Formats: sequence, structure tokens, C-alpha cells
Amino acid sequence: MKVANIYLFKQFLTEKGAEKMFSGMYRQYAFPDNPTSVEDYLKEVDSDNVISNAFKFPENLIQYGPDYWFGLEKAWEKRLKDATENSNVYGAYAANKVAKMASKPLEMWNGPSFERKKKPAPEEATTTPRNGATEEQQVLSGFKFFDIKKSTTRRLKDDEISINTRSSNCLTFNKTVSDEIRKSKLQYMQVGQLGEEKALFFIFSNDENGIPHKYNDSNTIICNKALVTRINKFFEREGDHNVFHISKNMAKSKDYLTYKITK
Repeated sequence: MKVANIYLFKQFLTEKGAEKMFSGMYRQYAFPDNPTSVEDYLKEVDSDNVISNAFKFPENLIQYGPDYWFGLEKAWEKRLKDATENSNVYGAYAANKVAKMASKPLEMWNGPSFERKKKPAPEEATTTPRNGATEEQQVLSGFKFFDIKKSTTRRLKDDEISINTRSSNCLTFNKTVSDEIRKSKLQYMQVGQLGEEKALFFIFSNDENGIPHKYNDSNTIICNKALVTRINKFFEREGDHNVFHISKNMAKSKDYLTYKITK
């Protein structure tokens, strides 16, 4: 995100009293191909997807499960839209003041005190607070008391792509391939199969019949639910996050990039 939007997002979280919770959730449940640091993540991610691309929303959290974060995402979308339409969104803050505040670590922002409305606990709660600790205290303290499979945070390798179907429904390319796509200036991607081979081919060109893609500071990303669903179905994969192998560019023309995708 741009510096101004990082400041706006941190301000937004603070107003919602969610700045420390967002950091705590990112520390525990960040997607594997995200940066380890939440501050690095904010610099790389697109403003539109800053919440949905941050971490897996654990379903067995009562108060801070998917509904909470989806609701926060909707509120952020409105705030971002209002900021885009209003050039004076920062009021008296000068550019250097915004930059200084944006660089302040998220967990050092202090949100207003307020009462959060708790959802009634289900008949069989799936979380078990220990020693009287609340759900929020467990997340913020870094203790992992929930029965959730946790993936190891790492960067995608040069022969890998990843698919997230839980919240953002995005296909993410590794940095090496992303740089190649960016330099080619080819704007669209089509997906095809050759014969009965159990492989898919991603073909980048300027053919507008393809799917458009976007960039953040390090990766090329395509967010399209139908696309990621069909890819997982083709390779008979399940789960929220899958990694596939991608070949080097097979095309010999500057008008195309062609990659072979396999398990």
C-alpha cells in the first residue's frame, strides 16, 4: 500500500479497537506466502485486499471468527472509497506527518476503549480459555490454544504458485515469475489444457478475452473465484491453501508468456 493508505488503515483499525487484534491474528495465522512481519505485509499488499489477504480467518473463534473480519473488511472498503473521493481526507496532517505516523508499528497505536458486543457461545464451544484468559488475550499473547492446522510461513519458491480459496480466492505467482510478467507488460491470462495431459497452461498476452491481473510490490495476483475453483477441481485438490508447480516461460515470442502448471 502507499504510505498514505497505510496511515489510513492503521487509523481505521485504531478507531475500531482492532489494531492489536489484527497484529495478533497476523502473527499466528498469516498465509504462508505473506511476509513474516505485518509491517512488511502492509507495504506490499494492495489496499483493496489488506484484510482478506492477511490471514486465515479461524472458524472456531467465537468473537473474532470470519463474520467479524468480513464485517471489518466491508467497513474498510467504505473508508477507502470515501478517502479516494475526498482529497482532503487527512485534514491538517501534512505529508511528512502522515509518513511518520504510517511508519509507527501497528501494535503501538492505541485504539479508543469501547465495549465489543459478544456473540452468544454455541452449545459446544470450540475454544477453551486457559487460566481464565479471554479469546482476545489468547490471540494477543501469542499462545496457540486452538485446534487449527498452522502452515509454516515462507516465500514461494521460483517454481511455485499458490491458491487461496478461504477468503480472497486469489492465485499468487512467485516473485521471479511475477517480475517476468510485469516486465512483459502483457495484461491478460488465459488457461488451457493440451490433449489429455494432466497439466494446465497459463498463457499471458494482450488478448482481452483473458483474465486481467494486478500487481503489488512483489507478486502478480489474479483474484477470481471461478478460476481458482476450477484449477483446484482439475488437480483434485481440497483445502484453503494449495501450492502448485510452474515451469519456466515456454514461449519464444515477446507477445506471449506460457507456463505449464502441474501438481
